[in-house]
Amino acid sequence: MTTTTTTTVMYPFSISAQTPYPILSLGFGIKQHGPKEGWYDGGSIIVAVVLVVAVSAISNFKQSKQFEKLSSQSSDIKVEVVREGRRQPISIFEVVVGDIVCLKIGDQIPADGLFLDGHSLKVDESSMTGESEYVEVNDVGNPFLLSGTKVTDGYGRMLTPLQARLNKLTSYIGKVGLLVAFLVLVVLMVRYFTGNTEDEHGNRKFTRGRTKADDIMNAVVQIVAVAVTIVVVAIPEGKEAMTENTSLEIAPNVLELLQEGLYSLGPCFGLAMDINELKRSHDILHVEAFNSEKKRSGVLARRNGGETVHAHWKGAAEMILAMCSNYYVRCGRIRAMNDEDRVQFGTIIKDMAAKSLRCIAFAYKENTVESGEVTRKLEETGLTLLGFVGLKDPCRPGVKAAVDSCRDAGVIVKMITGDNIFTAKAIAIECGILKPYEDLNDAVVEGVTFRNYSDEERMEQISRIRVMARSSPFDKLLMVQCLKQTGHVVAVTGDGTNDAPALKEADIGLAMGIQGTEVAKESSDIVILDDNFTSVVTVLKWGRCVYNNIQKFIQFQLTVNVAALVINFVAAISSGEVPLTAVQLLWVNLIMDTLGALALATEQPTNDLMTKQPVGRTAPLITKVMWRNLIAQAVYQVIVLLILQFKGSSIFGVNKRVKDTLIFNTFVLCQVFNEFNARKLEKKNIFEGILKNKLFLGIVGATIVLQVVMVEFLKRFANTERLNWGQWSACILIAALSWPIGWLVKFVPVSSNQFLGLPKY
Repeated sequence: MTTTTTTTVMYPFSISAQTPYPILSLGFGIKQHGPKEGWYDGGSIIVAVVLVVAVSAISNFKQSKQFEKLSSQSSDIKVEVVREGRRQPISIFEVVVGDIVCLKIGDQIPADGLFLDGHSLKVDESSMTGESEYVEVNDVGNPFLLSGTKVTDGYGRMLTPLQARLNKLTSYIGKVGLLVAFLVLVVLMVRYFTGNTEDEHGNRKFTRGRTKADDIMNAVVQIVAVAVTIVVVAIPEGKEAMTENTSLEIAPNVLELLQEGLYSLGPCFGLAMDINELKRSHDILHVEAFNSEKKRSGVLARRNGGETVHAHWKGAAEMILAMCSNYYVRCGRIRAMNDEDRVQFGTIIKDMAAKSLRCIAFAYKENTVESGEVTRKLEETGLTLLGFVGLKDPCRPGVKAAVDSCRDAGVIVKMITGDNIFTAKAIAIECGILKPYEDLNDAVVEGVTFRNYSDEERMEQISRIRVMARSSPFDKLLMVQCLKQTGHVVAVTGDGTNDAPALKEADIGLAMGIQGTEVAKESSDIVILDDNFTSVVTVLKWGRCVYNNIQKFIQFQLTVNVAALVINFVAAISSGEVPLTAVQLLWVNLIMDTLGALALATEQPTNDLMTKQPVGRTAPLITKVMWRNLIAQAVYQVIVLLILQFKGSSIFGVNKRVKDTLIFNTFVLCQVFNEFNARKLEKKNIFEGILKNKLFLGIVGATIVLQVVMVEFLKRFANTERLNWGQWSACILIAALSWPIGWLVKFVPVSSNQFLGLPKY
């Protein structure tokens, strides 16, 4: 049939393109040869299509289940609640009524709730309202917090009301009510139509053939009314009012409990200070929460009934120092700060930073309340410096080795931090990002300097910069944008809300799973569960492995496509018939797509992947090495199969059906052997590490077994003839020659120019 020729040539590219063919073939076959013999051609194609689709569907189903599992893990957000008098992290799904949830910058609000206390709390409600401006939440004008929104500034605590639990209870009651109503409806209907329902006089309401249609309709309406009544009664409509009243009753009790001191830390006698007494004797008037832009935080407090208001600040040492006009000396007296003192304090800060210490300064200012009017503004000038504290944040074990691994892999590690330039430089040297003997003049820059560069200067300096200190979120974003403009593939790690723009802009965003905020996680592509930078090396290794496996599969698939199309096309033009039938090409399609992908995509990453240079953004997916390999294999297969097509009958002394079976068997075995060649794109030893990939060996073995079954036992189904031992040996020998050909072709050098003018993909 002419339809066979055209459709089988196109089959390797689309199963759906031949959907009508098996139905037509089945119909025509039964019409020509009768039901007993005519169903083989169309029926076998239908079975083959179902098999291919089933295998693909099972594979896709397993993948979807894996993604669902990952998705459920990513949605399991951790929040802090107060239980048993202390803060503890729990899953967002474990929040219950009455929980006091502690909120900070970057947190996602787990449920609708009421604001209890806090300062400068601002929430992004754009996901709910579409408004981009942040909403301030307080106990005066707007005490409501909405589930799914995110904290952008400040901190606070919220109370989870009874709404969530009542919603769950209402849903449960409603479902039970519907079930009971349905059962009552069924029972009443059965009783009525079986004649087991009587009226008040003891007469049957329904008698077959005697009861009028109007009476039946009235009875059915009454039965349905009973069921509907049960549904209406079952669903509690007054729940919302109860929720509001209960919420109003709970809130004062909880607030009273909070005022009594839920966070009892106990007295700190070592510092001659009782923190609980301090809290009871002072009122907090205003709080400025810390964020990455201000790099400082402050609190405005007044003693109960006192006339003095104290403004306390802490933050980056050089910024606090710039706000100070006085300082405390050792004996406790206050002294005015002159230029010499300021230089000396600056030297202390630099010395701390050179030891990779993060220097924090503390300062305060007191004001007297005038005419009973209390200001709620924190003074930022004329402060008195109290002292400095140096905090050591040592590099985690393995970070330096991870940085060296990235450097060996051709990946440049840059550090963008809010620390001052001296601390940043010391930490970068400790982590291995900078070397002590390097010229650090162009390698280290402050965010403000980078921001003030012209576009030309920025693009010129971007490749030299390794460390950016005192950076803002905009500086991080600007760095990512500049690197992408120069053609780099950029990965960004971060954990804070301020990192979100850079994480989203980067090609790959990696957020920290433990310390990272929910805003950072949602803006990223990958979440590092252990917060360890060494995991970046694992991500890099697996990413290169996946890319390499994709290239292997593409090379293998293109070889199959080229050989199948050429042999069928040439045979169709020369003789008007094709050696590979629709069922056979369906089997090849299964080998090429589903089984081939499983076999080649499951190769584990190896250490030699980390010695290769990274692939550029514009680099072709099909490289010149791949073109060389697949053309060599495709040409060999085409030549061998064409020889079998035109000379196979005379060489083996067989008829046409056996010759076509030899072509089919040789073609499939060539793909089996070529799967080994595809394992290594450049290496000559294609068997390296093969025993570690049990799935590859299992798929290859299963393919060979199924091929033997198709040739030897499914003659009618696969349109084949049995082969003897000599013919099988010839097929295996021809297919095995692809190994030495693949080994020899890898000695052919590949130039940097485009390979044979082939297109770039």
